[in-house]
Amino acid sequence: MASLDDLPNIGKVLANRLRAAGIATPEALLQLGDAAAFRRIRNELPDDACTHTRLALAGAASAGTPSRRNCGKS
Repeated sequence: MASLDDLPNIGKVLANRLRAAGIATPEALLQLGDAAAFRRIRNELPDDACTHTRLALAGAASAGTPSRRNCGKS
């Protein structure tokens, strides 16, 4: 992935917030994890840290992991 905007749930606004928090690439976000990324945004941009941001980050981070749709089904 070339840009944060390429991740699901990450639009231009959230991508800019991530960059402002020091997270510049999709790889950096996936390595850091969604919870730590949210904490960084909350520390750098407290007015922009809301539940929607947290959920969007969780969705974006899960895009880099194997699918769990069939988890537990045989």
